[in-house]
Amino acid sequence: MMLSFLKKYQEIIRYLIVGVLTTALSMAVYFFLFYLLGKGSLAHCAGRLATVVSWVVAVLFAFFANKLAVFKSRSMAPGVFWREFLLFFGCRAATLAFDFAFIWVTVDFLAYTAWAQMWDPHYAALHGYLMKLVDEFFVTVFNYVISKFWIFAQKRVSANAPD
Repeated sequence: MMLSFLKKYQEIIRYLIVGVLTTALSMAVYFFLFYLLGKGSLAHCAGRLATVVSWVVAVLFAFFANKLAVFKSRSMAPGVFWREFLLFFGCRAATLAFDFAFIWVTVDFLAYTAWAQMWDPHYAALHGYLMKLVDEFFVTVFNYVISKFWIFAQKRVSANAPD
């Protein structure tokens, strides 16, 4: 019974696993860079820089993992590869715009307001990290909706259909 469930939903399960790994990679890169950049002369834009770099790393990983492991698109023919690559990156760029704006407003801008000066020091130290967690939730939902209803909305070719 468990094997039939796993077989029936294997693509969704693979998609969820890749999503968790992509999110973990994105957040690890973001947290690491935010920590490093926050200590130097780039502290005023640490959230934005960390967001962009973590996005590039995560989207590259997600593209190849989704292409090869989730949707089993093995074609490396230039036309197929570049079409998939550009469509995937284009859709993810829309969520990067949200990601970038959210972090700019809630971290880079808000943390330097007079209101932020009243925050508890423990919260202030964690604020950039907490906002990234909230941001990641919204970005994940947006990516799912875009993937489900646009990128991967095309009818899949039947396994019995000729190539």
